[in-house]
Amino acid sequence: MSKLLKTSLAFVAAGLLSTSALASSGSQDTSFLKKDKKHHHKEEMKEEKMAKHNFFMIEGSYNFNEYKPKFTDEGTTSHDFDDSGTYGAGFGRHLTENVSVHGGLNRLTQSRYYFASGNDTFDSKVNTTKFLMNATYDFGAVSDLAVSPYVTAGMGVAYNEFKTNVKRSGTTTYYGDHDWQFAYQVGTGLAYKCPNDMRVNLGYRFADNGRAHTVPNVTTDRLQSHEIVAGLQVPF
Repeated sequence: MSKLLKTSLAFVAAGLLSTSALASSGSQDTSFLKKDKKHHHKEEMKEEKMAKHNFFMIEGSYNFNEYKPKFTDEGTTSHDFDDSGTYGAGFGRHLTENVSVHGGLNRLTQSRYYFASGNDTFDSKVNTTKFLMNATYDFGAVSDLAVSPYVTAGMGVAYNEFKTNVKRSGTTTYYGDHDWQFAYQVGTGLAYKCPNDMRVNLGYRFADNGRAHTVPNVTTDRLQSHEIVAGLQVPF
């Protein structure tokens, strides 16, 4: 075999090896790009999910009130005020997968107390409007469970209005007062995560709305209640 032929074969072999190496290298690069693209897709999905961490919420509750009226007149017995309800709305944000905060305005339906002793009657009513900031910890937010437990706590202010009509010896006297009070609440429950990222909450909370201001003859202990709560969160 001539020297020229040997040289030509050597160049051909080198070219084939180089082409094979490039093909192999190109295959590895393509795999890397696919992984990188998948990673970026996950990051985009995560950013999109984070963008929906703001939410609007509405809630309602049935309240088993422990409003204890006290009468300054000797011999008058004491009974609880009627049960009431709460309806409210607010806005919040998920700070992490587990922790969220929200603020809202709540209005309690009127709670009434009526008591008759002989010819005397006592008719009292309490109305409350309150604004609270709340923090919630969801134990199952990072899991795939559709239903997860949560705990929540909040504090703020309550505007309490207290009205009383006292009838004695045929004469009716009206008393009324109102005051801002410190209020707080703590609770727990279960949250159901809907496929469209909405959440339905069902739980229990204990609420303390401060005191109703004293009026002649009738006052109350702290306005406390045990509440069964249902709520809906809509992300935006």
